[in-house]
Amino acid sequence: MITKLKKLALSAGLCSLLSVPVLAGESGLVVGVMGGLGMLGTNSDAYGNLGIEYDWYENEKNNSSFVYGAKLGYDFYFQKEHAMRLYVDYTSGKYGMGDFITGDVNLNTFALNAEYRFDFLPIVGLFIGPNLHFTQFQTHPKVTRDDLFGDKNKVSFGFGGGIVLTPLSFLEVEGRIRYLNLGVGEKYTGALSDPDPNITRRSYEIDDPITFTLGVNLKF
Repeated sequence: MITKLKKLALSAGLCSLLSVPVLAGESGLVVGVMGGLGMLGTNSDAYGNLGIEYDWYENEKNNSSFVYGAKLGYDFYFQKEHAMRLYVDYTSGKYGMGDFITGDVNLNTFALNAEYRFDFLPIVGLFIGPNLHFTQFQTHPKVTRDDLFGDKNKVSFGFGGGIVLTPLSFLEVEGRIRYLNLGVGEKYTGALSDPDPNITRRSYEIDDPITFTLGVNLKF
């Protein structure tokens, strides 16, 4: 008897989910805010006299930051479950690198995004697509004479994707992962600025950032 009741309850739940009115599927203006976690990796090596690399010094770090931002765009539905998401957004993060050369790193990004959205359930959709971004890259070194990376403005590309829930016709909850091609490259310090007398120079490389955010969107 209990087993039959469980089966009936499960069937009723599935039927109610499938009978939910289609809340997505309408083109409209989208305004949203987001927040989450950013990851920025670094790699450094040390060299002694005659350019000999100290293998024991090689140092790799994954630095994290709270990131936040806002977006404005438009969803163009060309079929009931298929849409193009076109929007601009701004995100910002400050990464505490804990290093005497780079110091903290600030990333402020403006991006133009074009994403394909597929609503595979009445209230659940997936999206993926590229972006073109302008990123302001700022470092705060503790050794100013070797400001290796300095302040740079980078224009490059990236891509992102995620999942979006539409509990109400005007409300979306969105989870997103995004990669930005920063292209900062590898830099070398001079000998005079290093606190270790056995090291004549160091190499530093900053990886491309990845962000994981949760956002809330309003549709008009």
